[in-house]
Amino acid sequence: MKPFLTTTSLDFDLTFHIDEAHLIAKWGQNGFRKDYYTLGITRSFVRDDVPYAAYSATMPSKSLKIVMKSLHFNPADTVLINLGNFRSNIYWDVKQLSGTEVAIPEIAPYLPTISVETVNIPLTIIFVNTIEHGILVYDFLVKQHVPAHLREQIALVHSLRGPITKEYVMKEVMNNGRGFLVCTEIAALVSFIYSLATLSLALHFTPNQPCIFSFVLVDHNSSVECYAFVTSHSHSVLHSARERFPN
Repeated sequence: MKPFLTTTSLDFDLTFHIDEAHLIAKWGQNGFRKDYYTLGITRSFVRDDVPYAAYSATMPSKSLKIVMKSLHFNPADTVLINLGNFRSNIYWDVKQLSGTEVAIPEIAPYLPTISVETVNIPLTIIFVNTIEHGILVYDFLVKQHVPAHLREQIALVHSLRGPITKEYVMKEVMNNGRGFLVCTEIAALVSFIYSLATLSLALHFTPNQPCIFSFVLVDHNSSVECYAFVTSHSHSVLHSARERFPN
């Protein structure tokens, strides 16, 4: 990028757009993609009046501060646009699960019903936060949830798998439109995954610590259900939830 930015032929309007900007904080600081945190250096190669814009649908205040510091946003001349997170098609329900890895079998009631007569597993994507959790969920599906004749319809994708393997698995999912795809965020960055016509269920599961789990049901359309299992370490969440959802 430096040769491009330092060329003398930049006589056109230039604007920097950084999408998924929360990854500057999430991946840039933990070392997974440490260069993300240095994107602000590009300001030293362009004029002071070149505008920068950062976008994210998941930008908590802590991440926002990190992103603004990394991109050298001056609060005095930075415009923040918060569209809010209210969605009429989202509602909360609360369940108490075991927490940690022992909670993995407890997601079974939210998965498609499968029997020995099942031919094709409805396409289901299960997002996890770590490779370790992905392996544990994959093992649960193979050993406890899916009959032997359907185990070829289970796939695992994460950042440490080779590019050929990842491409093969993604194409299989796209072409067959069936089965369980257990994946880390690497798959979420593949745009086609959100437009799969046969997608019936998506889950985001984070069995990090003993805690109270709540989940959000997102009805994107008449054919897709999305569950996000969200951790809460405060028992007050459970008490207030029981007051609101007595059943």
